[in-house]
Amino acid sequence: MSNERLGIFEELQARRERYSDHAERKHYHPYIPPQQPEPKPAIKPAPRLPVVHPERRTVVISARRTIYPEAALGRTMYQVVRATSEESDTDVRDMLGPRRTQRFTRPRQVAMYMISRYCPHISYPTVGITFNRDHTTIIHAGVVVSERVLAGDAATVELVNRVHARLQAIV
Repeated sequence: MSNERLGIFEELQARRERYSDHAERKHYHPYIPPQQPEPKPAIKPAPRLPVVHPERRTVVISARRTIYPEAALGRTMYQVVRATSEESDTDVRDMLGPRRTQRFTRPRQVAMYMISRYCPHISYPTVGITFNRDHTTIIHAGVVVSERVLAGDAATVELVNRVHARLQAIV
């Protein structure tokens, strides 16, 4: 291409000729799907047998979730929430509601803690949906109530014991 000015039509033609093979190389390759790896044969894991923890007398099925002896009573999540609300003089709607005052959060956290002990077959996301919370909130409630009980917080220990006694008394 020379330095003299071309008309717009000739300039566009010259550009098209100059860049046509570049465009073909860069942009217009046919689609070739990636190679799929060979499927691996399905290997079933060996079933885990329950192991009784010698010090706490709890049954441990996996490293993530501890099964306590209370789980054998077969209580439902509704029974646990109702027992907690009756023992803490809190309405069930307030426990399941959005309020964050201590009057409602303490019984709510105790209910979540008791559900994890009495209903281990119910997943944390399911409990979270019931309480309109995230599953990590349920895990946090279990940790907080455990810490309070170990620290000897009188109000929490008393509420946990009363709820525990009420759930044991259900026939």
